[in-house]
Amino acid sequence: MKEREDIERKERVARLAQQNLLLASLPPRMAKHEKEKKEQELRSQINEKNMERQQDRKTFVANEVPNFERLHKQFQDLLDRKRSNKRPTETKPFAFQESKKGVMRNYLDVENQYKKAAKDETRRDPFESVRKLKSIKPKMQPHTTKKMIALSDLRKKEREEKQRKAEQLEKEEEERRQRYHKMKPLVQGSSAIADNRAEKEQRSKQIKEEVKKRFVQDQRNFEDKKRTIEENVAKRPLLVEQGNNERKNFINIFPNSDGKEPKATITSNA
Repeated sequence: MKEREDIERKERVARLAQQNLLLASLPPRMAKHEKEKKEQELRSQINEKNMERQQDRKTFVANEVPNFERLHKQFQDLLDRKRSNKRPTETKPFAFQESKKGVMRNYLDVENQYKKAAKDETRRDPFESVRKLKSIKPKMQPHTTKKMIALSDLRKKEREEKQRKAEQLEKEEEERRQRYHKMKPLVQGSSAIADNRAEKEQRSKQIKEEVKKRFVQDQRNFEDKKRTIEENVAKRPLLVEQGNNERKNFINIFPNSDGKEPKATITSNA
């Protein structure tokens, strides 16, 4: 029983140690050092592998010298075959007394005809056949489907509804214009509107006059206050005179002190 407990304890201790080892981490500088060490080892391994690959490479082996004579002969034969297919230039003597008309070159005319036909064929309208088929009217028109009929009815209703709304708006606008022209002379000739306008103008004038009077009064008060401040500043004594006046007041309060404050005396009951 005791041996079993010891074995379980050792297993538990080992398991906890493994967990703590997984959760543990080195200090930052030590972790950085370990990381650099692993990177250095990996780099050294890569360098060793590269060195081994370079050593395992085969030495350079030059190819055989080609047979230049055979190659030159093949190239010359190719040039001769191409030259034989070309039409050589035929030299003719000058004939100053002959006509200046161009020489007939039938072979060029044939080539030009082929080129023109090919060019016209490329410029042909690709939709020409479709237009021809479209221009031909069918012998029997196809029957209209229910979906087409429903769509036509819907569009017709929408047009009628749009036209009805436009007519309604135009009618309402015409009625509004008639009411406006009818009420305009009545409103303009109303006595209440004229009296109200005159009253508003009178009230506006009174408000403006009150504001103007208040502004003038505030300006006068400011000038009076400014004048009072200037007079007080002008009558105020200088700093030197203030010091002499304070000394005189002190002497008047303490006549036996010769201008100095009396020192405090301590009495004892010995």
